Amino acid sequence: MEIIKKSEPINSFANNEQIDDIDLGQIFSALIRRKSLISIISGSTLALSIIYAYSLKPLYEGQFQIVLDVNSKSSNTGMVGSGIQDILNKSNTDGLKTEVTILKSPSVLKPVYDYEKRGKEIRGIKTDRLSYKKWLRNQVQIELLKSTSVLNIAYRDHDKSVILPVLNKISKAYKDYSSRDRRKGIDQGIDYLKGQIEKMKVQSEQSLKDFQRFATENSLGEPDGMIPLTTTYSSFKQPLEESNGNSIPTGAGNQISTRRYANHFSKLSRLEAELVTKSALLKPSSKIILNLESKIKSLKDSLKRPSEILLEYRGLKRKAQREEYILADLEVQLGGLNLEKARQSNSWELISTPTLLDAQVAPNKKRIALSGLFLGIIFGCIIGLIYDKKTGIIYEVDELKGALPFPLMRSLSRDSIDTWQNTVDLLIEGPLSDPNNSDISIINLEEVMSTELKFFCNLLRERLKNRNLAISNNLVNLKASSKILLLSSIGTTKREQLKQFIEEYKLQDKPIIGWIVLDSV
Repeated sequence: MEIIKKSEPINSFANNEQIDDIDLGQIFSALIRRKSLISIISGSTLALSIIYAYSLKPLYEGQFQIVLDVNSKSSNTGMVGSGIQDILNKSNTDGLKTEVTILKSPSVLKPVYDYEKRGKEIRGIKTDRLSYKKWLRNQVQIELLKSTSVLNIAYRDHDKSVILPVLNKISKAYKDYSSRDRRKGIDQGIDYLKGQIEKMKVQSEQSLKDFQRFATENSLGEPDGMIPLTTTYSSFKQPLEESNGNSIPTGAGNQISTRRYANHFSKLSRLEAELVTKSALLKPSSKIILNLESKIKSLKDSLKRPSEILLEYRGLKRKAQREEYILADLEVQLGGLNLEKARQSNSWELISTPTLLDAQVAPNKKRIALSGLFLGIIFGCIIGLIYDKKTGIIYEVDELKGALPFPLMRSLSRDSIDTWQNTVDLLIEGPLSDPNNSDISIINLEEVMSTELKFFCNLLRERLKNRNLAISNNLVNLKASSKILLLSSIGTTKREQLKQFIEEYKLQDKPIIGWIVLDSV
């Protein structure tokens, strides 16, 4: 067998990444070796987890479900005008998610939080560090059921007696909120209408006074001086609606407006008819014709000023009618809103009443114990790997192969010692054979040679006969030998010893033919 000389490339231990790296197989082997340590750590964390689980106070839960209806706050009143209806209608574009966010806000649940905080103080529980956010995060759970508008509300507390009262408070707060905006809109509408009615009353009153005064001064009314505008609300509402508000209905008042000048128009008609008849018989210069023409002209001149009076009369009447109609319409709308306010509004529907669960929801002792065991195993494995690495002992043949620049000649099994004799014979007749019967040296990479390797060396010494066998822990102590053999043992050889040997080998010119390894126990 060819002897590796020092001049050949040497795979340095210090630069060899394979010695420092550990593959999955090595990790598994290391965990198996440190199973006792891992078991102790895992058992300890399991015991601590169980103690911790039983030290926690039991936590109880109650819950109820409610159906969210974002359209319920904008119900149709049917009796109010479109302008007032716009005030009542709320925008629903925010959607259910926004609604849930609002339901979690202090504007809705702050009174419930204050109620529970006072209750804790009465029970002697410190509330210095309690805040609304902590209370909502730790004790209240509000979430939509998937693909539905059903909201599930749960409340947790260590005291079972407070859960149902708090849930009832939350339920009431949500019911009030569901109709709060609608009531607010109705109240705003009522306030608005009342203000408009007060203004319109003043305007309508003044318009009526102006109209009645003008009619009385010009003798256009009844003998008592009152001019009837309309008899009922519907009598002027219907014609106004049919004409789309473009005209004002005519009635008794319009007939009265022309009663005073009825004789004038009748007389004018007779005179004009007489003029036509006389003109056919008499000359235009006739005194009769001239007299008729003079009378007709005078009568027509007298009717010019009443025409202006009638136009002004009609304008005042139209204004008074319009404002009286508007006032009546506002009063009807106000009555509708008051009726709507008096009705019982529909709040969100509860599909389940607040219920207290029989069993506690926390702590889950089994889960805590399993979590502690799992964390203990993880922590134990990490500690085991670190401890295994800190020992500096080599447990894998591949690590030795990567570090030693010599061929592996044989791997000895502790379970097959009876075959070692055959291995020794093969070595003497093969790599260790020498016609000059020169001495053989063995370098032991262990600090203290194991019993098994001592047995192997004794077998080798017996078979060498006339040749000497020197055994040492380093190259310096060895005398000149023609052949040197390395002995190593898995599970006892340390990386520091291996590193030191390679450094010595670099400085020595020794004929090392290879190495033999003894497997682990």
